[in-house]
Amino acid sequence: MAKIISPEIDSLLEQTSRSFYLTLKVLPTKIRGQIGLLYLLARLADTIADSASGNTNQLINNIKGYNQYAQGNLDDPPNLSELAKLQTNPDEAKLLENVREVVDSLSRFSDADQNRIRHCLDTIVSGQTLDLQRFGNVE
Repeated sequence: MAKIISPEIDSLLEQTSRSFYLTLKVLPTKIRGQIGLLYLLARLADTIADSASGNTNQLINNIKGYNQYAQGNLDDPPNLSELAKLQTNPDEAKLLENVREVVDSLSRFSDADQNRIRHCLDTIVSGQTLDLQRFGNVE
């Protein structure tokens, strides 16, 4: 498949999304990158929320910090290295280790597309945060 976002980000997308990556080729070329990046940003949030840390407050703080960073409200992402070590899937660990590169990929798109992606991500993260608050960390 032709480049979607960048070779590095495409590799993360392919490694963590399995069949979704393959379905991107049927999307119109004009929106393929935006949809792929939104998926990867949401996958990153999901990986944080599903981490088996045993500490719900830590997960909530990490996912909120990640979202604030992705929304452009923080200069640096939260340190997710400890969560990366807890992952049983090495591709998910790599995704957490590359949070800065994934979020920086937003700059490849227009301001309008960035706003749409961030709005969708914010909605997804708010739902994941609510789940963590209500049900805690389900290991």
